[in-house]
Amino acid sequence: MLKKLAKVTGMYKEYLRNKIFSKAYFNVIPENPLHDDLFLVSFPKAGVTWLTFIMANVHLKMSGINQKITFFNIDDFIPDIQQTRFLKETILPFPGHRVIKSHAEYNSFYKKIIYLIRDPRDVMVSYYWFLKKLSAFSDDLSGLIHSQQYGIEAWCRHVQGWVEKPPASDKIDFIRYEDMKLKPLKVLTRIYTLLGYNIPDAVLEESIELSSFENMKKLEAYYNHGGDFRFPEFEFVRKGKSGGYKSEISPMDLEVINQTASRWLKLFGYNEE
Repeated sequence: MLKKLAKVTGMYKEYLRNKIFSKAYFNVIPENPLHDDLFLVSFPKAGVTWLTFIMANVHLKMSGINQKITFFNIDDFIPDIQQTRFLKETILPFPGHRVIKSHAEYNSFYKKIIYLIRDPRDVMVSYYWFLKKLSAFSDDLSGLIHSQQYGIEAWCRHVQGWVEKPPASDKIDFIRYEDMKLKPLKVLTRIYTLLGYNIPDAVLEESIELSSFENMKKLEAYYNHGGDFRFPEFEFVRKGKSGGYKSEISPMDLEVINQTASRWLKLFGYNEE
């Protein structure tokens, strides 16, 4: 039984490796696109799952549905386009249109976008541990940073695409993960004001609390400890703090990141430390 389980686990890890590193993973659209779809976009491990938890909780409350968001049901409310391209057209009463999570590089089919950006130095560390826990990356952190496919150059390509390519007719707003951490109520108010909604502060504050780092850790532990034996040591919610890279990235690799991403660090207000 254990040998069979190990074999299945190995096959699943191979599937994830192929999926995560596939170019198509970063270039996907729904098979049934709708004109009012809203996409929440980020490079992997930039905090978009946290944002989807908060927004999904807001939408349930504003729809009058007495339900909480968990790691088991999140895709029922804000689906991940990397998981399935065919998305159901049924939507919650609020906001009245679909909201879709994506890690796609610039895609001309996305017309309304909230782009979440995070300090790439923290992203590199978080992405490295994410892949390592899945046995999807065998090199060290420096190897990931220097990888053209999913390291700092990939991050720059992702950001550059969404900054430079969308035409003026597209609606896109950039928010920083660090601002979300510091003033989540202010950032969420901005997002919903852009969407044309005036959400009561009490709804936003409760949704933020339900999606706090501590609560998400508990939700993940409850899900993972309930019988999913494929990745017993895997943690999607790791640390979530800003500036943690300083103790993990070498000075030489920091210089590489700062030089490679200099333009984007300056544009989004990140110090080259």
